[in-house]
Amino acid sequence: MNEPNVSPCEVAREDSPTAAIIRGSDQRLQYYDGPIETHGDVHIHGRFFTSRVRAGLVAGTDLSLMFTIDGPARQVWPHFKDFNLWQSGHYYSGVVGDLEGRTFRISLEAEAGKAGPHQYKVLRVVPEYLIVIDQPVPEYADGPYYEGLLPGIRGVSPGFHVFSLTERDGKTIVTVFMYHAALMQDATMDLGMSEDEALRPWRERGILPEGLRKWRDEFIPKLKRLVNDRN
Repeated sequence: MNEPNVSPCEVAREDSPTAAIIRGSDQRLQYYDGPIETHGDVHIHGRFFTSRVRAGLVAGTDLSLMFTIDGPARQVWPHFKDFNLWQSGHYYSGVVGDLEGRTFRISLEAEAGKAGPHQYKVLRVVPEYLIVIDQPVPEYADGPYYEGLLPGIRGVSPGFHVFSLTERDGKTIVTVFMYHAALMQDATMDLGMSEDEALRPWRERGILPEGLRKWRDEFIPKLKRLVNDRN
C-alpha cells in the first residue's frame, strides 16, 4: 500500500527511480496563495504548490494570464508564434509555433539558444489557436535545473504550458497557463524538509515573481505593440 499522503508517480526511466512525472489523478497538490493582479485587460493569477511523492518533495508554481489584443487572430498569430519577437531576454532555438512534434532550447544568454540540450517539446500547434509545450524529465547532468532557470534538482517533469488565442468581435483574447515544478529533496535524502522550506526559493527568487513581472511589464506590452504597429 502507498504511504499516507504520499502520491504515487509514473516512473519515467527504469534506471532512475526518482525521475518521475506527476500526472492527473496521481498528484495531490497542496496550493498556497500567490499574486492576483488586474491591469486593464490584463488578468494574472499565480499560485505556489507542494506535493509529496515517491520521488520526494516537489514544489513549484503555476501562472495563469489573460489579456486582449486589438486585431483578429490571423494578425496576432505571426507575431505570437515566434517567442523571440516579444519575450525579451529569453532566446529560443526556433520559432515555437512552427515546431509541432519537435524540441527546442531556451536560454537567458544571446546566441546560446542554439547550443546545449533541448529542454522543451512542442506537443501540438493549431495555427491561430493553440500551442502546447511539455518539458520532459531531464535525461542529462545532475544538479540544478537548466542552468539556474529553476530551483531544485532533477527528478520530475519541470513544466507544462498552454498558449491559446480566442477571437471575438475583431479582437483576440490571449490565455496562457504555465506550470513549473522541481524536486526539492529526493527520497534518498532525509525527508525533513518542510513545505515552507521547499517553497522558499520559489517565493524569493523563483519563476513566479520574476515571471509575473516580465509578462506584465515586458512581454505583453511588447506583443501588443508588435501587432498594433503592423496593423
